[in-house]
Amino acid sequence: MQKSYAIHRFVGPSALKSPTRLHEDPKTIGSPEQNKKTKEEKAHENTLRRSGEILRYAPKGTFACFAEKSIPLGVARFFASLFTAGGWREDEDALRKVTVSPVLDDTSFLMVFFLNDPHQALNAKQAINDVFHEFGFEVVKKGETEEFFGPEHGFRAFLAVTVRR
Repeated sequence: MQKSYAIHRFVGPSALKSPTRLHEDPKTIGSPEQNKKTKEEKAHENTLRRSGEILRYAPKGTFACFAEKSIPLGVARFFASLFTAGGWREDEDALRKVTVSPVLDDTSFLMVFFLNDPHQALNAKQAINDVFHEFGFEVVKKGETEEFFGPEHGFRAFLAVTVRR
């Protein structure tokens, strides 16, 4: 008499994340070919990691962002999510209380950072500048409101650090 065996395939949680992975050959799930990341993906992950490390040790406060057009607002929202993850709090009403008014065009956004301790302003400003520098933004104009110019699509960021009184 011949014995029959049932073959059961175990589908782990990584295969369940994407429904398309269920149709793949189980021998290739988790293979080195699938797990390879492109150099660009690794570079993006490293940039995000370094930005998180910069913000982890920087002073914390609140911030607000504004843009007149949706595309630069999306870029501002990306940076807002970074700063929120780094311990900053977003205060949407804060822009009504400040008198920083750069001219915003179709490619620019404004971010204002508020601190309670005046002794932390320089360290916070340096950390904020370092985060933007990690993403390829370069300082174009220094002053009360610094202007940064982005690398690829020409976004302009106006950044101001102020102390609440």
